[in-house]
Amino acid sequence: MSELWIRISVTPLLFLLCCQDLREKQLETRLLCLLALCGPGADALTGEPEAARLLSLLPGFLLLAVSVLSGEALGEGDALLFVSLGFSLEMSRLLRLCTESFLLAGIAGLAIWVRMRGTGERAGEIRMPFLPFLTAAWCLELFL
Repeated sequence: MSELWIRISVTPLLFLLCCQDLREKQLETRLLCLLALCGPGADALTGEPEAARLLSLLPGFLLLAVSVLSGEALGEGDALLFVSLGFSLEMSRLLRLCTESFLLAGIAGLAIWVRMRGTGERAGEIRMPFLPFLTAAWCLELFL
């Protein structure tokens, strides 16, 4: 039951955040808070709290540290998104989602770099929103 609840509650929030990231290039705090409540909500519905989920907050906090130390090469909102997802997902699933989304973003970045090579434009100055790649990885996880 809790896995189904997490899928049902996280999916529309990710799509809303994705649209917002594409449109405004920042994430709304209220939606991140709602996303963070999906896991505890699932625990409340099943009556089985999972204390191991607290360990899943670690990747999000590490990404937040990378964001701060790199001058937001990785957006702070993206790192906070992983903190929010840590409340809902097990560590292995969160790490798999993180890996898949960074892989998809890397492939897109490589494609942009190849396309812009020789045009005189600098591909390194392009800021890509990360949430579309995370949402795509989430959909892959749902259907595969």
